[in-house]
Amino acid sequence: FHAAHKDKAIFLSYEGLINVLIKLSVNTQSENVEGRSCARCRTDSCRIREFAGATLWNLAIAEKVRPDLACRDDVLALLAQLVKDESAKTRKNAASTLGNLAKSDRSRGALVDHGEGILVNTLIGIVCNDEDCAARRRAARTLRCAADGEASRMVVACPDLIESLMNATTKDPDLDVRAQALEALVLVGRDPSISSASRIIDFFVDIVSESEDSQCIEISCRFVSNHYLEDHERLHLGDDYKALFLALGRVAANGSCSRESKYIVAQLLNKLAGVGTNRSVMGTSDLILDSLAILLSLGGAGADKSRFYAAGAVVGLAKYEPNRPLLAGHKSLIASLVDFTAAAREGKCKK
Repeated sequence: FHAAHKDKAIFLSYEGLINVLIKLSVNTQSENVEGRSCARCRTDSCRIREFAGATLWNLAIAEKVRPDLACRDDVLALLAQLVKDESAKTRKNAASTLGNLAKSDRSRGALVDHGEGILVNTLIGIVCNDEDCAARRRAARTLRCAADGEASRMVVACPDLIESLMNATTKDPDLDVRAQALEALVLVGRDPSISSASRIIDFFVDIVSESEDSQCIEISCRFVSNHYLEDHERLHLGDDYKALFLALGRVAANGSCSRESKYIVAQLLNKLAGVGTNRSVMGTSDLILDSLAILLSLGGAGADKSRFYAAGAVVGLAKYEPNRPLLAGHKSLIASLVDFTAAAREGKCKK
């Protein structure tokens, strides 16, 4: 059902058309349950449900149509059935429809609350267990969209949400599924009402330390950095700083990590070094000094800001007098700092 958005709104205004669509889909599901023997009929029934899902998907592309679809319990109930259909295409179409509905603030809440969270639970089941990669991708994307503003309600609706997203992030064979699940977890972790925030931040630090996916590392770096930068009190490192240092050091040294990830790490190290109570543990960490040396020596386009923040971190650490002999004795750090200073333009950066 490909039509202009205004025509989709007109289509939806004829309630009987949606009713027919629902009735056809429900009837074909009943026929399958009753076990009709005709292979042709089973194929036709499967196609009807597939096309019904595709029609709803295309209708939901129009932003103005989404609230009208989401306010209908019968439409959501149908999608709850289609998203569990035996056909992978039908499951994908239904998950895509829900994903479009979840993009709209006005329809997101209805999707999350429907049937005491049945849609959220079903989508989680698809992400974790569906054999079809496309269906898992669409379901993960839908959860990401739904979590944008509705994270706490989703957790209430599905107590296993956080654990399921973590499992998908670490175990799914498809990179896009892992990235979408991780983005959903980012939104869940930002919700101030979530009680497991510390567990989530530890998980993201582990991703930075252990993942081989540059995209997932970048997503996690940004989340970890924002976690510390959004609240000055968090910049005062606690007893768990070793895991954080290990993660940041790995990104700095890993040539496969994106320049954006390295920039995020340099910025965070600069901020951490600006807190007086952190300077002693950072200055005595060979891992941190090695990381700063690597960041200072980055070359190529887009590396200037990373080098600038790394130099700022060195300056911050040098403000703690006991650190100065340690910094001076780190040959690669001093060499990188000298090269950076020689190449820097006049102004604040060179000073």
